[in-house]
Amino acid sequence: MVVISGETGCGKTTQVPQFVLDAADAAGVDASIVCTQPRRISAIGVAERVAAERGASVGGEVGYQIKLEKRCSADTRLMFCTTGILLRRLQVDSELSGTTHVILDEVRVSPPSQCRGIARRVRRPHVEHVARMAPRTLPLQPLQHLFAGTVATQTET
Repeated sequence: MVVISGETGCGKTTQVPQFVLDAADAAGVDASIVCTQPRRISAIGVAERVAAERGASVGGEVGYQIKLEKRCSADTRLMFCTTGILLRRLQVDSELSGTTHVILDEVRVSPPSQCRGIARRVRRPHVEHVARMAPRTLPLQPLQHLFAGTVATQTET
């Protein structure tokens, strides 16, 4: 697990998922990335922004799923969703079949027990990376203690 911490606006939410997708493409890996957001409006807004940055439409390579709305397709490789959607997926498919990377964003908003449960459940051999993105104001030591084997890094602006 990797924890990425940085200032507001440094790209944790929009750039890191794209870096992961681009790195997977460069390595020849058919990536399927799930990136959680704490609120429905965030999942929609971030998906729209990332799709626009990639010159795509929402529902293609980049999509989202919230409570009663899903804009994804067979071509979607980067899906933004609420934490609740990921929890429901884990109930149905505890292995998250087909998912290669999970990114938990905005950890200060999600209840720690919820994040801990997700992180424990997705640390499976087929899920290559689990990243947690935290604001720079959140101390990294508690997260490293909470998740054994965590690598923590802070971005510089």
